[in-house]
Amino acid sequence: MIVVIGDVLVDILVLPDLQKAEQPEGLAIRSGGSAANTAAWIAWLGTSSTFVGCVGDDGPGKMLVDELQLQGVRTAVRRVEDRASGAVLVQVSPDGERLMKSSRGANQELSPTDLASLPLKNWSAVHMSGYALLGKSGLDMLAAASALAKKTSAILSFDPSSESVVESIGVKSLRAALTQSGVDLLLPNACEARALTGKTLLEEAAADLLAVAPRVLLKNRSGPAIAASCGALHSVPTTALDAVDTTGAGDAFDAGALVALAMGTDLDNACIGGHTTAGLAITYWGGRPLPGTFFSPNYSQSGEGE
Repeated sequence: MIVVIGDVLVDILVLPDLQKAEQPEGLAIRSGGSAANTAAWIAWLGTSSTFVGCVGDDGPGKMLVDELQLQGVRTAVRRVEDRASGAVLVQVSPDGERLMKSSRGANQELSPTDLASLPLKNWSAVHMSGYALLGKSGLDMLAAASALAKKTSAILSFDPSSESVVESIGVKSLRAALTQSGVDLLLPNACEARALTGKTLLEEAAADLLAVAPRVLLKNRSGPAIAASCGALHSVPTTALDAVDTTGAGDAFDAGALVALAMGTDLDNACIGGHTTAGLAITYWGGRPLPGTFFSPNYSQSGEGE
């Protein structure tokens, strides 16, 4: 079982074929949010997941919670009065890349109390999105996640989510908080790793982040990821695919990696699990699994990254 803490939003996708003031198609509305996406992919992979977050007491909030539950996710979501549910405008380019502008809304209200009220279960991991640190409670959320992980003997994993998270909190403050909280696994992408370390070469950035957490999975878009632990760095390649929409690819990677680790694989195979799930996520619009589909992975122990 994996608990995921962070953001949930309505994604408004502006598709590449939206060229006119009025036309029959070109916009798509999907449920999103980095942490909520990860929780949905974990459930899709056949592992129990619980999402902790906040929505507004409004129609979009009900839609967001209902869809998570339909995707097999258990929800511990607080409805916040007088705050709208969060939303993000996603401009998708012809090559599948995206530009995002968000209104976080009720996500800002997430607090340590939301974690304290969770029933203690046999969690294998407590995973937090960096966006959870941008609300009113700030770095207290990381301390609360750490306390929950320790109470349940779970690993604590953290995805910075965006360079803007690193910039908003500050490199020194974020690194210190991650170290103090005892994060077991960091899941940054290349831009976030560079922002956290000041290193240009990804191998150097991954090595530097081992001073913050004992295990690092550094995501590198369609390039090889880096699995780092105990001073050893392995390059784990992936298959380049034609992307329809890269929204949620990193979130799907996190889910695949966490599920693989929960099944007892090593870090390299966890990275392969992340690649596989992310590869599925980019083949259609939106950052969630296709409704009504589920998948049970079978990770081997023999894969090696080079």
